[in-house]
Amino acid sequence: MRQIWRACWIGVVVVWAVGVPAAEGGDPAIGEPLYERYCAACHGINGRGNGPAAAALRPQPIDMTEPVWQQGVSDDYLRRIIRDGGTAVGRSPQMAPWGFALDDQGLDDMVAYIRTLGEDAAR
Repeated sequence: MRQIWRACWIGVVVVWAVGVPAAEGGDPAIGEPLYERYCAACHGINGRGNGPAAAALRPQPIDMTEPVWQQGVSDDYLRRIIRDGGTAVGRSPQMAPWGFALDDQGLDDMVAYIRTLGEDAAR
């Protein structure tokens, strides 16, 4: 019995240390056109916060290619801010909620695509 508990705890520690894959179940190829439709006007086509509408926004949209930002936000945070808007997470009310337009799978797909923006910047 003691060995079973030890194996369970080792498994928990390994999962905690390694982490869980980002946006599990999300498809970035499906998320890209969703991002382009709902996010690119403010965040820019490449996620750098420089979309055509960004100049008129205060605060400026976040640069989603920044590794520090990518590492500092969870997938759940991204889903929530996309679904419920900026005020839901204490950010700008100018960040529109898109939950009326996206189902859970669409949110996962968009989060998976947003994660690729950080990968592209690291290259």
